[in-house]
Amino acid sequence: MSDTQRRNGIFGKYWNQLSFRFPILIVVFSVLVGLTVGAIALYVANRGLIDSYKENMVVLRNERSRAITTEIETKRRLLETFAHAPVGMNGVSEFGKAFRALDAAGRTAVIKAYTDDNRFPRENRIALTDAGDASAYTQVHKTAHRPISYIVQLNNLYDILLVDLEGNVVYTAKKESDFGTNLLQGPLRDELAGDLFRKALANASPPETVMADLRRYPPSDNKPTLMMARALQDAAGEITGVAIFQIDVSSEVLSAAANNTLNLGETGEVQLVGEDLLLRSDSRFAKGMALEKKIDTYSPKRAIAGFEGVETTIDFRGHEVVSAYAPLDIMGVRWAVIAKIDLAEVQAPIRKIAVLLVVGAIGSIIVIGSIGYAVTRSVSQPLKSAIAVMDQLTAGNHSVEVAFDKNFQEIRAIGTGLRAFKDGLIKTNTLISEVQQGQERLANLLDSSPTGILVLSSDNEVLFVNDPGASILGRQKAAFVGETFSFADIAIAEFEATRMIIAARRDGFVKEAQLAIRVSEKGDVTLSLSVRRTTYKGKEAYLIWFNDITETLRANKELNELSTRFIALLENTPDLISIKDRNLRYLVASQSLANSFGVRSWRDLIGKTQSAVWPMGPDKAPSERGVEDIFAGKSDGSYEERETLLTPGHWIATTRAPIRDERGAVSGVIAITRDTTESKRLQSEVEKALAEAKGERARTDAILAGAPDPIIIVRSDSVIEYVNDQLTKVLGYTPAEIVGQRTVSNVERGAVYTGLETLEQIAKLLGVPMIYFFDGVEHSRALKLSQAVTQTQAKALIDKLSKSQLLPVISMLERLAEQSSK
Repeated sequence: MSDTQRRNGIFGKYWNQLSFRFPILIVVFSVLVGLTVGAIALYVANRGLIDSYKENMVVLRNERSRAITTEIETKRRLLETFAHAPVGMNGVSEFGKAFRALDAAGRTAVIKAYTDDNRFPRENRIALTDAGDASAYTQVHKTAHRPISYIVQLNNLYDILLVDLEGNVVYTAKKESDFGTNLLQGPLRDELAGDLFRKALANASPPETVMADLRRYPPSDNKPTLMMARALQDAAGEITGVAIFQIDVSSEVLSAAANNTLNLGETGEVQLVGEDLLLRSDSRFAKGMALEKKIDTYSPKRAIAGFEGVETTIDFRGHEVVSAYAPLDIMGVRWAVIAKIDLAEVQAPIRKIAVLLVVGAIGSIIVIGSIGYAVTRSVSQPLKSAIAVMDQLTAGNHSVEVAFDKNFQEIRAIGTGLRAFKDGLIKTNTLISEVQQGQERLANLLDSSPTGILVLSSDNEVLFVNDPGASILGRQKAAFVGETFSFADIAIAEFEATRMIIAARRDGFVKEAQLAIRVSEKGDVTLSLSVRRTTYKGKEAYLIWFNDITETLRANKELNELSTRFIALLENTPDLISIKDRNLRYLVASQSLANSFGVRSWRDLIGKTQSAVWPMGPDKAPSERGVEDIFAGKSDGSYEERETLLTPGHWIATTRAPIRDERGAVSGVIAITRDTTESKRLQSEVEKALAEAKGERARTDAILAGAPDPIIIVRSDSVIEYVNDQLTKVLGYTPAEIVGQRTVSNVERGAVYTGLETLEQIAKLLGVPMIYFFDGVEHSRALKLSQAVTQTQAKALIDKLSKSQLLPVISMLERLAEQSSK
């Protein structure tokens, strides 16, 4: 038997076995099917990708066309606004009058002063406002240059030229070599500015804004330059000259608008081509190609001819690309806009798919071969059952029982696979449900946010808005979604809104811009608004979140007014007021404190320490221990009074207290100092007077203590205030026992002596103590006390009697004396 017969015999033996033949047939057919399906899939995927990129290139072409149109339109509106503004209407007249008044030498001097003799570098000559030559032209320049330079810098312009009717360039912001030249007779008469000047005058009745295609301009280093111009009228409607806006140099503006890298991939690019097929924008991959590189290919020729389309073609590098082209007509200038991307980049995913198909085919061969071998063991009934279960699962009956638990491995494998498939379907449905719930929760969360949220498509269609957003804009949420909306339509200043929209489309984001809008039910509202480019439900969109800050701005205004009043207080109070930080630097200071240091303004103290401004030098400055103790937590405040070092003989009183932040930490120390010199003088005088009164009292006490007679002093309320030693000897009481006691009553007096009241009056008249009337009898201690009291009272009464009243008193005393002697 030959080897061939032997091999055929072995093969034939296994080929006749179903367990061998069936898996082989399945594998072969699977490979054939896989190759066929794979080839079809690759073809469909390739066509799908190319078609998808064609759509993307069309969208990109249209979007960049809008961006370029918007940029040019913005500059056109700006030029029209400039022409109607006072600086535009009057500027060319005033500059022209001053310029024409100069003789040839004067013109040369003025031009040189602002160009060659300009103290700023060439690229920054716009910074010079006053050449210092005292000419009439400079007087006009000092007034008008600043607002014009602001327009140039704030609106991304390169230069502004003002030309009188004689063709004299009487003003430029950048002060390049075109300043002072004549556009009708000078070297620039056939250049871009000269042509545009004549074109503007030709369209001056009424004035229209005209634009010239990108050309090289000698004064700007012969770089590619884009200009537009408009005739200017004075208040009477007379043409006074022409304003020329130099809106782009080196194609920076056009290139930025065309080649924003969003959605361009690795090799994508947007080109702007003129009618001469020269590039009007720089390549994304190479600078300096504007007006240098000629794109003599199919797409720009078709676009310049007025056609638009999207095709797979060859670009200027010889690469096969997907190219979308269309003409762009702006203010009489036609450009071709071409958005393209390399076909190799487009088809890169196809190569990955091919690799995955090969790997999948190999895996399928292994799996299918195994399954085929198993299926040959038991095919019929298990397959029917499996098909029935699959039908149930496909119909959505996830409760169907998968009962393939027989001892046959193949059947159990089918059951396991079906159960896994069933579990996968259940998990998938659960996941879908959770995603739907998550979307609902997200929508509810956005609706509960106090911030307004709005999603706009690139075509300004409202894709989503939350409740706060609809409320802030004064719209009904249900009707708002699906409408076409633009903030420019409700903005108070349409120009500001348009500028913000341009920035969002160009840069992909806007952060915390302020925009005043008019809402029908609320009136004027100010929004704080941010924008970011995103994708929403598969569409390019812009996510906008905003808040109504009208009340916040009003509160800030009130706070500013409060600050103004506080500054007025600081500038007018006579007290020395200051607030210092932890570094002992002044945060706040009154003008009176600055005056005490000899400093012109309190603002000159801010950020400085006391030692830095002390008139007698830092080493003579007083200690700041009181402030340091408050910051260190050793003191909750302090008060001190001392003689001032700056004005000897003057006294000041200083009160210090901590200022705490919201956490309770000391963030500053406030000090209030007042001149107490006058108060100190009055206090000194009072203390001196008290000392003198105390000395008089001491002398009086010494005289009373040394008197030979007993003396008692009684207040008007009959309370004994003072007794001398002689009285205590007579009465037998100590001063502590007598002082503070009340004098005896009428009843007590009557119990001792019948005529005691009369004697008391007589003693007062005579100025002698009543005890003199009782020297010859034995008196009790109580009587002695009453006598001393009565004596003192009698003396007080006599002091109140006049001379005529004393005569009968003396007569009575004489009679009493005679009776006493008997």
